[in-house]
Amino acid sequence: MIPCNVRLALSFFSFFLLLSLSPNLKAQKSPKPLWVLEYSFDENNIDDQNPGYQYLLLDNQENIVEQTDYWHFAIKVTNSEGVQNMSNISADYDPSYQSLMFHEINVIRDGVKLDRLLKSSIERVRRETNMERSLYDGTETAYTNLSDVRPGDIIEYSYSIKGYNPVNNGFYSKSASLEYAGIPVNRIVFRLLEDGVKKLKYKLNNEAPEPLVSKKGKRIEYIWDVESTDPITLDSYTPSYYNPLKNVSLSNFQDWNEVIQWARNLYQYPNSDLSKIKLEYPSNASIEYKVLKAIEFVQDEVRYLGLESGIGAYKPNSPAKVFNQRFGDCKDKSLLLVALLRDLGIESFPMLVNTTLKTGITDYLPGNNLFDHCVVAYNYNGESLYIDPTISNQGGNILNRSFPQYELGLVLNKDENQLRTLAKPKRDKIEVKEWFVLDSINGGANLIIRTEYQGARADGIRSQFASNSPGSITKGYLDFYSGIYPSIKSVENVRLIDSSRGDSNLVITEEEYQISSIWKNDEGLDYSYVEIYPIFLESLISFGDVADPTMPYSMGDPVQFKQTSVVEMPQEWEVETISDQIVGDGYKYENKLSSSGNIVTVTHEYESELSVIEPEAVLKVLKDHNKIIGELNYILTYNSSLVGFTLSIGSTVLAVLGLFLGVFVCFYVNRVYVPKPAGIPAYSSIGGWLVLPAMGLIVSIFRTAFDTFAIDYFNKSLWPGLELIGGNPLLAKFIIALEIIYNVGFLVFVFYVAFQFFTRKTRAPRLMMAFLILGSVVPIIDYLVMSSYFPTVFNAQDDEVMIREMVRAILGIIIWVPYFYKSQRVKGTFTKYSPREGNTLVAD
Repeated sequence: MIPCNVRLALSFFSFFLLLSLSPNLKAQKSPKPLWVLEYSFDENNIDDQNPGYQYLLLDNQENIVEQTDYWHFAIKVTNSEGVQNMSNISADYDPSYQSLMFHEINVIRDGVKLDRLLKSSIERVRRETNMERSLYDGTETAYTNLSDVRPGDIIEYSYSIKGYNPVNNGFYSKSASLEYAGIPVNRIVFRLLEDGVKKLKYKLNNEAPEPLVSKKGKRIEYIWDVESTDPITLDSYTPSYYNPLKNVSLSNFQDWNEVIQWARNLYQYPNSDLSKIKLEYPSNASIEYKVLKAIEFVQDEVRYLGLESGIGAYKPNSPAKVFNQRFGDCKDKSLLLVALLRDLGIESFPMLVNTTLKTGITDYLPGNNLFDHCVVAYNYNGESLYIDPTISNQGGNILNRSFPQYELGLVLNKDENQLRTLAKPKRDKIEVKEWFVLDSINGGANLIIRTEYQGARADGIRSQFASNSPGSITKGYLDFYSGIYPSIKSVENVRLIDSSRGDSNLVITEEEYQISSIWKNDEGLDYSYVEIYPIFLESLISFGDVADPTMPYSMGDPVQFKQTSVVEMPQEWEVETISDQIVGDGYKYENKLSSSGNIVTVTHEYESELSVIEPEAVLKVLKDHNKIIGELNYILTYNSSLVGFTLSIGSTVLAVLGLFLGVFVCFYVNRVYVPKPAGIPAYSSIGGWLVLPAMGLIVSIFRTAFDTFAIDYFNKSLWPGLELIGGNPLLAKFIIALEIIYNVGFLVFVFYVAFQFFTRKTRAPRLMMAFLILGSVVPIIDYLVMSSYFPTVFNAQDDEVMIREMVRAILGIIIWVPYFYKSQRVKGTFTKYSPREGNTLVAD
C-alpha cells in the first residue's frame, strides 16, 4: 500500500507531467464572427461593496446552426486584489471536437483602449482537474497572463468555441444563467440563434424575464438582456440542488421519452459480448447468489477510471472491452453490470441521475445535459432495485444494499417516458458502546469502545479499512479522542469485524485504550472530575448557524444513533437518576443517567429523518440541536473533603439571616396590623370552604421545611458544585443564597400565618392572601431566572412539573385571593383581635 503522502506526491507529479506532455502550441486568433452583435457597457455604475472587481458586461451569444459559442467579458478591477484575480485570462475546450479562437484582449485605461491581443502569448495546456477522481476528460485550457494591469483598468476580452459534441446528433440542451451568486454584474446578455429545424423550447426560472424573439430569414433569434443585476448572497449550508438565481432552460428535446431514446442508442452492445463476459458460479448457486456476485465483481474488481474525451463523455465502452481491461467509468461499469444481469435473465437498464441537482432536475426542460452519473436499475421478483456500480466495498444482500439518495433517475427503458422517483434510502444506524474502568480516584482508566454500523456508514467504514493501514486508522481515532482525553494511548490497533457483508451488512469496530489520567482538576477548583462526552454524536449534529435564514438548509443524511457509556467507578457511586428529551418535527433526542453500586450508565439516543429544512423551520431546528449539544456532557465529581455530609458555615449564616428576617417581619406585622372585626354574625369555628386552605397550610409547613432542609442547601459540597452547572457561577451562588434566606424566612412566615389562621385572628385573611401570592410568585420567578441563565439545571421532566405547579399556583391565586377578600364566611370566622396601645388599627 502506498503511504498517503507518497500518493499525494505522485498525484502532483502526474499533474505536471500531463502539463509538460501537452504540446505548448499557440491558440488561434481571429476576428469576431459576422453574426455576433456588439453590446456596450457602462463603466461608471460601480458597487462600492465589490470584491475588488466588477463585471460590466457578461455577453454570451450562441449560434446553433454554426455550432459556435461566443463569449465577451468586460471587467473593471478596483484594487490590487482585483488585479490579482482578473489578470489571468483562460478558456476551456475539448480539442477532440472543438476549436478555440480569441478575438480581442484589451485593457482600457482612462478611456484609452490598449490592444493586448497582438502582444499576448496565448498558450495551451492540458489540465485534468478531475484526475484525483480518476476522471480524464481531455479538456485543454488556453490561457494568457496580462502584464501591466492596474486598479481602475477595464479588462475586455472575447473568444469563440466552435464545435458541438457529435454525440448530440442535432439535439441541443442548455441552461443559461441570468444572475450570479456573489458576483456583481452590470449587464448580462444571452443571445441564441437557431434554424427551427427542431422545435426549441425554453423555460424561465426564478422570475427570469421573457426574451425578445425575432425571425431573420430562416433563423430565429432569442435575446435576454438583463441590466443592473445585484448579486444574490446564498445562505450557508444550502442543499446542492437549490438554485434561486434567474436562469433559462433551453432544449429541443420534446420530452423525456426522446431523451431516453437518444441515450438508449448510445448504450447498445452486440449480443456477442455476452459470450465474452461470463462469470463462473458454483453449479448449485441460486439466482440471488449469482446476482450478488455479479454486482460485487463490477463494484470491486473493475477499477473506476474514466477516459471521457469527446464522445466518451456520453457513450460507454462495450461490456466485453470493460470486462477485459478491468476498468471503466460509471457508464462503462453500469453497462457491464446490465449485460451480466441480463445474461442471468434479470431485467435491467442503465439509469442516468444527477448527484447534485437531484429533485432540482425538474426545474429544467428535458435534456441530455442534465446528468452527471450512471447507475443500474433492475427488477428482482417484481421489486424495483437499484445499484451504484462505482461504490466499492459495499455490503448487504440484494434487498438491503444501500443506494445513495439520488431522488430521481432516467431509466433507459423504451417503455418509460418520465423521470422515475426513487425511494428514500433507509437511515444509517450507528450504535456505540463504551466501557470505562477507573482504577482509582484521580488515577487512570481502561477504555473499550465497540461501534456497530449499518447501511452506507458500514460501507464507508469497510472502504476506510480497505484503503488505509491499521496504524493510520488508529492514529486518526486517537486524534479524534485526544480533545477530551489528552493522555489517551491505544493498547492495540483498531479492529474491524466484518462477518456479515453479504447479509445484514453489519460492520463492527473495536477499540481499546489506556488513559493514564482521566481525572481533571482545573486551576482554581478544589475537586476533580471525570468527563463523559459522546463526541461521535456531537460530530453528527453540529451544524453551522445561519442568521435570518431565507433558503433551505442541508442537514446531510438521516441517521439513527445510540451510545451507551458504562463507567465502573473505583468505589460505590450514587447519582440521581435523570432523563431528558428534545423532540422536533423529524428528529428526536433522549438521554438518561443512572447508577447501581459502583456502575454509572449514561445513554444518548438520537434519530433524524431530515435531510433538508425549509427556511421557516431552520432557526428552531438549529436551536434545538444546539440545546441537544448542551445536554451531552456529563461530569462525575469527587472532593475528598466533601465526601458525606459536612455542614456549610456559609449556608448556616444565610439561614440565620433568613430566620432573623422572618421573625422581624412577623413581629412587625403583628404589631402594626390589627384590623377590627367586620361586625357581622360570627362563626364559632373554621368551616365551609375554609377547611381546604386550612389543610393546605398544614401541608405547606411540612413541604417548606422539606424544601429547606432535605435539599443539600447545608452541605458544604453545594457551593463548589455550582461551578459545574455552566453559566456564571457567581450568579448561581447569589441565587442559591437568596433561596436559602427566602426559604427559612418563608418557613417562619408560614408558621406565623398558620397560628393566626387557626386562632381566627382578624389579620389572618390578608396574611393568607400574602402567603398565597408569595408562595406562588417567588418560586415562579426563581424558576424562570434559573432556566434562563442555567438551562442545563432543568430537564424536560422538570419543566413539565414546574409548568403544572405554575398553573396550579396561578389558579390558587385566582380562586382563593378573591375568596379571602370578599367572602362573608371569612369575615364571620376571623373575628378575634386584641388591640394594644401604639398599634395602628385598620378597619375592614
